[in-house]
Amino acid sequence: MEPFLTLNNFVLSYAHQLAQGIEDNHLDDIAAPGMNSPRWIFGHLVIAANMGLQILDKPLECPENWMKAFGPGSDPATPPTPAPDRAELLRRFDASHAALRAALMTLTPEQRASPSPFAPAAKLIPTLGDLLGHLLTTHAMLHLGQLSAWRRLRGLPPVLGF
Repeated sequence: MEPFLTLNNFVLSYAHQLAQGIEDNHLDDIAAPGMNSPRWIFGHLVIAANMGLQILDKPLECPENWMKAFGPGSDPATPPTPAPDRAELLRRFDASHAALRAALMTLTPEQRASPSPFAPAAKLIPTLGDLLGHLLTTHAMLHLGQLSAWRRLRGLPPVLGF
């Protein structure tokens, strides 16, 4: 599981870099039709990590109403009430990823090798370990790529220098 943890370190750093320069009053801006807002992206990544915690029967690191507000099929233009500000989003993003990382490290090799409980992606992400690794890495980077595009459409500079 070490590669997932190493890559998650990059995810956490990249997320914080992308958040820089996004003011709270722009968190719900949608830069182009069909895009997600920054608040939705961060909220969604928080609930995705929390879904991993739920699978492992661990305590959630976000308010219950976030699951509906930022979950699959939710509307990026409709934040929860009260809407979290950037500081809270980043705090919960960090906390949920830290909790999922810690939970992942307690699993035995047999538990990690058990079938993924997420049936829609079971062919591509067949084991529980794969699913948790996906939540810490590729799923997060997919949505952070959306945030990177949002930044560029809003005239903000790239954060990685390219």
